[in-house]
Amino acid sequence: MAIIQMNLDFKNKSVKTDTYDLRFRYNTNNDYFYVDIFSLAGVAVNYHNRVVTGLDFGGFHFVSTNRESCATATNIQSFRLVTDG
Repeated sequence: MAIIQMNLDFKNKSVKTDTYDLRFRYNTNNDYFYVDIFSLAGVAVNYHNRVVTGLDFGGFHFVSTNRESCATATNIQSFRLVTDG
């Protein structure tokens, strides 16, 4: 298990897990972070998933130390990406 603290660098960041290539972005209205999920072979699995606590796509999920529900620029420091590998 890996726990990765999130920050404003996730406006344009990729993280590879044992299962997925996660490509993080900040939406064009600048009000929330989202992640596009790709297989390790580069095939799109799912687009534009908000970074929210409780999102469990199998292999990774998000938690917030401040009990925030949706990651924004003002609270992204409280979010952690938890991966199975």
